[in-house]
Amino acid sequence: MQRIAVTKTNPYTPGENGLVERMHGVALARVRSMLTMVDLPNLWGEALAFSVEILTISPSSALMGNNPYTRRFGDKPDISELRTWGCLVYALTPKLLRTNKLENPGKPCIFLGYGKTSMSYRVLDLKSGNVKELRTVEFAED
Repeated sequence: MQRIAVTKTNPYTPGENGLVERMHGVALARVRSMLTMVDLPNLWGEALAFSVEILTISPSSALMGNNPYTRRFGDKPDISELRTWGCLVYALTPKLLRTNKLENPGKPCIFLGYGKTSMSYRVLDLKSGNVKELRTVEFAED
């Protein structure tokens, strides 16, 4: 495992830390694009977290075509579950919790990313406005 070296820079001289400043710029450009796509500017924190997660698994010329994830853990990231940020998802209600047979089995939500501590998806419930972490969702990506 490689160690992280702390390198101090002079105050107000971002050019001395060019690689990090460039990555900040890339992440923020992606966040602006993501927020524009869904027209939900208050979700900038969720968009930034997702953007950084994607940057972590993306190839980088600074790492000779490698990505930070592979550099850190030694294996390739699993990209089979990647989804479009801000797409419509339906949070599935288990049959036991439905009030009748004609009830819609899914509540509309917006995909915000992946669970922080479990194998789940972070979604914004469009009806309640709450952010939830759920495992059973149906994606409606277009």
